[in-house]
Amino acid sequence: MKVFTAAMMHETNRFSPIPTDLESFKEYPYYLPGGKVTEQEIRNDPMYGIFVSLMESNGDEVVIGPAFGAQPSGLTAKKDYQVLRDTILKYLAKEKDEIDCVALFLHGAQMAYGYDDCEGDLLTHIRKLVGPDMPVAALLDLHGNLSNTMIEQSSFVIACKEYPHIDYPQRAKEMVKLLGDCVEGKIVPVSAKYRVPMTGAFYTNLEPLRSFVDKTIGLEKGDVLTISMMHGFTWSDTPDTRANIIVTTNNDLEHAETLAESLGKEFFEVGKKVAGGQPSNIKQVLQQAKEVTDGLVVIADTADNAGGGAPSDSTFILKELLDQNITNVALGMIWDPVTVKIASKAKIGSHMKLRIGGKVCPESGDPIDVDATIITIDKGKKSNPLLPEDPKVVIRVKGIDIIVNSIREQVIETSVFTDLGIELSKKNMVVVKSSQHFYDQFAPIAAKVLYCDTPGVLCKDLSKLDFQRLPRPIWPLDALSLNS
Repeated sequence: MKVFTAAMMHETNRFSPIPTDLESFKEYPYYLPGGKVTEQEIRNDPMYGIFVSLMESNGDEVVIGPAFGAQPSGLTAKKDYQVLRDTILKYLAKEKDEIDCVALFLHGAQMAYGYDDCEGDLLTHIRKLVGPDMPVAALLDLHGNLSNTMIEQSSFVIACKEYPHIDYPQRAKEMVKLLGDCVEGKIVPVSAKYRVPMTGAFYTNLEPLRSFVDKTIGLEKGDVLTISMMHGFTWSDTPDTRANIIVTTNNDLEHAETLAESLGKEFFEVGKKVAGGQPSNIKQVLQQAKEVTDGLVVIADTADNAGGGAPSDSTFILKELLDQNITNVALGMIWDPVTVKIASKAKIGSHMKLRIGGKVCPESGDPIDVDATIITIDKGKKSNPLLPEDPKVVIRVKGIDIIVNSIREQVIETSVFTDLGIELSKKNMVVVKSSQHFYDQFAPIAAKVLYCDTPGVLCKDLSKLDFQRLPRPIWPLDALSLNS
C-alpha cells in the first residue's frame, strides 16, 4: 500500500490577541517545504512521525508531504492559509495517480479570515483531487469543532480520546489499521455524528468521564470501527463550536446514528461534571496551597495557556504571590522576549531591575517592576529539531524562581523547569501556564493539583466572552436538558 500523508495543525482562538500568518508556521521547524527538518526527523516526531513509522514497519510506502504547525493563536491571514492548503494540494497532485490512500494530521479547530472551517475546506479540495473512491482519513485533536463537511469529505476521522492528549500513538495505529482495511476492501466505513449542546474543557482523568471514555473504547468491536468524542474548542466561536460524538461503522449507518445519539446524551451528562476541572480564583487557590504542609503543590494558570491561544504573559498570580510574600515557588513560563534579551546580557548572579509581563492585552494584567537576581541564562539550544529555539532566563524575585521565555509555549513537561536547574522536589509550589496538558507529568510528583481561573484570554467564565457565532442554546451558558 502506498499512502500520502501531510499535516496542517493550528488551534484558532477568535479571542486571542496574537495574529497568525505564514511566519507563525515557519517559526516552528515542523515545516517541510523550504524548512530544515528532514524526513528522518519527521519520523521521530511523537505524533506525525509515529504514523509514518508504523506504515513503514508494515512494509507500506509512505509519501511524506508538507507538515505545517503553529502555536495556537488568532485567525490566520486568508492568503497565508491558502498558501498552506495549496502547498499540500500541489504535493498531492504529483502523487495522486500512484497512491492508494491519504492520511492527514489536522487539528479540527483551524480558522482563517474567510474560512471558519479550514479542515473542511482542505478535505473538500483533496476529495476533488483524488476522486470519490480513494480512502481519505484524518487524525484530529479532540478539541476540534467537527463540521458536516469534515465528515462528508473524508472516509473517516479519528480524534484522540484523552485530555491531556497522551494517546496519539494508539490513534495513529488505529488509523493505519482502518486505512489498510479500506484499501483491501474489507470495510466500507460510514459515519454519524451527534451534536452535543455543550462546550468547555472536559478532563478525561476525572470521573465519571474517565469511565465513559473507557466504555467507548470497549464498544469498538465488530462492525463498530471507531468512536470519537470531540470536546470542541469553545474559543473558536463558530457555528460548529460544540462537543460531538462520532461513530464509524462498517456500512451500517443506522447503527452508527443510534449509537452516536445514545453516547452523545451520556456524554452531555458526564461531561458537565468534570468541565474545567472546577477552577477557583487566585486567593482561594493560594489559600488551599498554603494549607498543604508536606509536598509540592502544582497550580495551573488555566486562563493564560499559550496552548489555547493566550499570550502567556499575565501577571495576576505572580502579583498575588508577591503581595502575600509567598516564597519557595517556581513559576513558568512568562512570555517576554524583551526581558529575555535584556537579562541575557547580564552575568549569572547579578542583580537587575526588570519590568516583566503584562504587555499584550488587558487580560495580561499590568507589568510588574522587580529587583531580580539572574539565576540561569539559556541561549535556546534545542534537543528536538521539531521544536523552535527558545532562549530563556530564570530570575529570582523574593523567593520566586520565574522562567521568562522568548517564544510562547505551554508548559507540558517537568523538564521545562529541571533543564534550567530548578529542582521541583525542593519547592513548595510550582505555577504552570497550562490548562491540562501539564497533568501527565506533574500530577505524579504533586501532593496536590489545583486549577486557578484568572482573568486571562481562556477564562472559564464564558459569560465574560463576547460570543458572536456560538450556537445557542448551549451549556453552560444556557440551562439545558436532553432527557425530554
